Amino acid sequence: MSSMPSDDFNSIHKEDDPNQEMINPCHSIQKLSTGFRALIYLRRHTRKITQLLNSFSFENPDLQAMYQYAVSGGQRSRPLLVLLACEAVGGHARTALPMAAAIELAHKASCIHDDLVDGDDYRRGRITLAKHYGPEKALAVGDLLISLAFEMLEMLSVPAELALQCSHLFTQTFRIMATGQLKDLIYSKGHTPNLEDSMQMLCEKTAVMGELALRIGGLLGGGQANDVEALALYGKKMGLAFQLMNDLNNFWGSELTVGRVPNTDLLARKKTPMICYALEEATSSKRLRLNNLLTMNGDTNPEVVTEIRNLILETGAPHYIDQHINTLLTEANEHLSGLPGSLPKDILKLLTDRVFISKIYF
Repeated sequence: MSSMPSDDFNSIHKEDDPNQEMINPCHSIQKLSTGFRALIYLRRHTRKITQLLNSFSFENPDLQAMYQYAVSGGQRSRPLLVLLACEAVGGHARTALPMAAAIELAHKASCIHDDLVDGDDYRRGRITLAKHYGPEKALAVGDLLISLAFEMLEMLSVPAELALQCSHLFTQTFRIMATGQLKDLIYSKGHTPNLEDSMQMLCEKTAVMGELALRIGGLLGGGQANDVEALALYGKKMGLAFQLMNDLNNFWGSELTVGRVPNTDLLARKKTPMICYALEEATSSKRLRLNNLLTMNGDTNPEVVTEIRNLILETGAPHYIDQHINTLLTEANEHLSGLPGSLPKDILKLLTDRVFISKIYF
């Protein structure tokens, strides 16, 4: 493997010359609608993240192909949040780009391992790495991405104390994510958590990465402590909201809209917040029946899945999750109120709009 030369890193940012007005989003597209300006901004920064990810090369062509397959695709939402947070507090995206790429590598690794655990063949309509190359190679590629993520941290050009703080936060987040994944497995194979514990599991497994992205972006942008904390809270609530939206889509959606076979959470008997809410709100007799059905691991009989769905629907669980998503998005938006006005802030606020989210992410 060859590390990325510094001149390649500089070339990614040569377009950031402030004299090139057409590249400065705050000047060149200020007359456009916020939504359109947001899409241009996100596309531009997505390209930079992808260029940095593509800078890793391997002598073995098969390994290169597996790496490219692993890092391609997806919306780059987490690394984009790093850059948005950095610039929302007055920093420059260039400073945070290595961290953004590291977080994307870590996220991709977690997705590969998650697909292996769940036995999924598709992720957002695309064949998973495990299905394409086999589980053994997929496991090794996931481990490789984690090592590259830590290598990417070495490219941070910031004071040593700040670099150490970022590294600590990154490592701590990985530990929390692993804990959340283990809890998910424990819950799906036996113990049923209450609603609060199920939500906490999702925060650890998924939302913590959003929290990291916003917190670390704010730190690298030189933000004040209160602004960094506000961004972190925004990231945590947005991360949980996105996961709950994903769970809701899995429950309601078709294979076309979900990007994989729907109802996989029910088939795997995952104790999602929707399931836990249903168990808490169901009548005693129906709670017993639902519990019995959920313990029938491996039973993919369509009639059983339909009965589980109907019992969940009777409790109003999907509506509760839908309303909780709205609450999380509203609270996330409110956390941004103290930040100075800027295009990155406007984009972060726009990401709390479910209509906008559905158009670009779901």
